[in-house]
This record gives sequence, C-alpha cells and structure tokens, in this order.
Amino acid sequence: MSAFAAYNFKPEILSAIENLGFKKPTKVQERIFFSALKKKNVIGMSETGSGKSHAFLLPIFNNLDFSSKQIQTVIISPSRELAEQLYSMAEALNKLLPEQAKIQLLIGGKEVSRLQTKIENNHPQIIIGTPGRTVELMNSLRANYSSFVSLVIDEADMSMDLGNAKDLNIILEGLPKDHQIMLFSATINQQLQVMIKKYLHGDVELKEVPNHKVINENVNNYLISTRSLSNEELIYRLITRKTEYLVFIFANTKKRVEEIYQFLSEKGLNIAQIHGDLPSRRRHQIMKKVLHLDYNFVVSTDLAARGIDIPGISLVVNDDIPDNLEYFIHRVGRTARMGQKGTAITLFHRDETKIKELEAKGIKFQEVRLSKGELLKIDRRNRRKKHQDQFSKNKHYDVVIPSRMRKIKPGYKHRIKSYGKRQMRKKGQSERA
Repeated sequence: MSAFAAYNFKPEILSAIENLGFKKPTKVQERIFFSALKKKNVIGMSETGSGKSHAFLLPIFNNLDFSSKQIQTVIISPSRELAEQLYSMAEALNKLLPEQAKIQLLIGGKEVSRLQTKIENNHPQIIIGTPGRTVELMNSLRANYSSFVSLVIDEADMSMDLGNAKDLNIILEGLPKDHQIMLFSATINQQLQVMIKKYLHGDVELKEVPNHKVINENVNNYLISTRSLSNEELIYRLITRKTEYLVFIFANTKKRVEEIYQFLSEKGLNIAQIHGDLPSRRRHQIMKKVLHLDYNFVVSTDLAARGIDIPGISLVVNDDIPDNLEYFIHRVGRTARMGQKGTAITLFHRDETKIKELEAKGIKFQEVRLSKGELLKIDRRNRRKKHQDQFSKNKHYDVVIPSRMRKIKPGYKHRIKSYGKRQMRKKGQSERA
C-alpha cells in the first residue's frame, strides 16, 4: 500500500502520485496534508527543495469539484519564473488524472485583455499567477468566485522582499469569506506577521519543518579570498578551470550582474544575465534557454535564487555574501539537487562579519586557494585567529604585547616571552616602591 494512502487521497490522486514516482511523503508533506485536505488555514515553513509545492497541489486537486466551472483555487507566486514552474508542475499532475482541471496562468508578458477573455470563456478552476497580474484581473476573477475554496501564497517572504505586500493585501481583501488560506514561507518577518493576524482568522495551524542541515551535505562549500585578483578575474578562472555542466553566478546588485556579465562576455563565454530590470518576456526567454542548456553560464541577482528548480547546476559562485543571509542558503541550494553532488564557492574580502554570522547559523566553510587550476585546501583564517588569540595579549603575564614585537618572525615566541617577564619584573618593582 502506498504511504500516501494514509491521508485518504482519492484513488485517482493516489494513482497520479504513483505515476509521478513519489514513494513516500517528504517531511513538509507529512505535516501539511491532513490540514490541507480538511481545508484548514495553514502556515507552512520549510526549506527550499522540501517538496512543499506538492504539499498544496495534491490536496488542491483532491478537493477540486471538476463539475463546477468556477474558480476554486488561486495560487500566488512572487515571480513569473516561479509561477511558470508551479504551472508546469500542476499540469504534469493534471495530465495524469482521468478528468482534467482547467488551469490558467496569469503572468506578465501576456496581454491583460487576452487573459481576461480566457478567464471569461475557458472557466478555469485553478489560477496560478504573480501578485501584480492577478490584481490587474481581479474584476474578472471576482465574477467567478462563487465556488471559491482556497488561496495559496507561495514564497510569501520573497513576495514581501520584492515589494508585493500591497498587491497581496488587495488580493486578500477581494476574496469571498470563509475560504482556506495556505501560506508558505521560509521565514516569517514582521510584515507577514501583520498580514497573518489580519487575514488568517479562526484556527491557524503552523507547520514548521526544522532544517537540521542548513545546507545540503552533498555541497562542497568553499570560501576563497580575493586578495590578489579582481572578483571578475577570479570568477573567470574558477568557472573555466574545468568543464562544468551549468554554472550560476550570484551578485548582490543589478549593477554587479551587468559588470560580471560584460567581463565574462568579452572573455568569449556563452553567458546569460538575469535581473529585475529585464522585461519579463526577456527573462522568460532566457530561463527557457537555460533549461534547454543553451547557456553554460548564468549571472543573476537573487531573483533566481528562490524556489526555481533548475536541474543540473554543478557550480554556484557567490560574487559576495548577500545582506539577507537567508538568500545565501537559497543560492547554495541551487546545486546538489536530487541527490547529486555540487560545489559552491563564495568570494570574500577582509571583512569576515557575514561569514561569521553564517557560521553561527551552522554553515561550515572550507577555505581554499586557486593554484594552477586546482582548489587547494588551506586554513589561513583559523591560523590567523589562533595567532591573534594567542599573541595579541599574553594572558599568562597579563601584559599587552606591542604590535612591533608581534611582527617579529624568527624566534618571536622566545622574545615575546622574555619581554613579558621583563614587564612583570618592572611591574613588581614599581609596586614594591
């Protein structure tokens, strides 16, 4: 008997699950299924790649009334790329069912009037859209809400980061009463707390899946100093030292993406760039080419770091550590998917504040240096810290060692020790006097 049978899915859903090749529920699915199937309000917190999309898609299809020609579920995704990914997953599931639902995708790049006509003529039962485009079509959606059951807000914290809070509020305000809300997020920030308190009434079940391993154990997580080379030159050497299947380079700003893209393009690399200033149609074209491996290298802002499942990324390079440290985890999570091995390399400068904060979260780094195309493990940071702890203050003698003496290399330990003894003798003589 399938492990999914315990959740009382309909036979046709169980058959589809089997055809999808799912053997057993993931942890987030185990926690979500019962509540989602009973149409309860749910807040799901889990890491990227945890299987949360099917945690809500399977219950949605299970609870669907195929005879009704009304909108029963709206799924909101923060970006066009994520919405398209969810749409593909929903269609793959839909095709395995004996009776198929009508699903409509609402994203930028499509004419509003054409989408409006599709809603009115095709009578979709499931809507998957971005916040902005969904708001633009609210009047058409409201006219088909009589059988409305549930709203899903996926990657809610990313929606807040992208400035979609106003659109989400409009969507929530426009829904019929007594509907189910399922909200999924990696973190719950202050804006989300306000939204939850305002719109999720009655019993709300928080389903949190603790992330015991902050990053995938199949990722080789390296740290490399940029002391001797520019970031661009070091990135070029790192990504061309051996043949990689697909490389993603992440930068903190659109300006840095463009700088890295320009430098690597001039080096003759087949590279694409993705950032928020690109028109959504252009981003869609690039992502399509990336999925077909028309590009070997992609440089992107964090737009592509959240949720998008691109198989085969063998190497991730971080031009810098993002200010929001959660994004670092999402970036690294792009590689080593589906049990594969992967490598993440993060460039760092003298300031190690963010590195220490990541280490405090349980993320472990191996420092390396690039030598003749090979990554050689080193321990410079730990050695430097050890020396600073040991010799910046001579704890045994309670004497501060001048910096001029700390720089002495030959026989420095003996000289520092002697200096400390002399200082202690002087201190004792002055006290007796």
